[in-house]
Amino acid sequence: MIEGKGDVGIFLNYKTKENEEILVRSGVSLVDMAGARDNLKQELSDPFGWDFEKVVDNARAVWNEYLGRIAIETDDYLQKKKFYTNLYRALAAKATWSDMDGRFVDEDERIRQLEKTGRLYRKQ
Repeated sequence: MIEGKGDVGIFLNYKTKENEEILVRSGVSLVDMAGARDNLKQELSDPFGWDFEKVVDNARAVWNEYLGRIAIETDDYLQKKKFYTNLYRALAAKATWSDMDGRFVDEDERIRQLEKTGRLYRKQ
């Protein structure tokens, strides 16, 4: 377990054999370790059972659904590429600021609870 205040990070180095893969799971919370564990459980293990391919397939389906909401009609490939790239960036800029249980840390570093079920988002 890693603990600290301010910016906290980790660097890991694995000795691997040729073509060996390492799968890493990480839980993130701006509140506490319990929130990180719960987020990991609810966002990964419960819906996907730690199956990496299921996670990849879900991410692809979600992004295809988002990017498929708007269609641009043009024969100009560059314009189409710019449009969808910017649409992706606009959607990806949204960051979850609360844990799955609705807790979040406010500007005064106090733990708060959302009144209603949902997520707190912050634009990057």
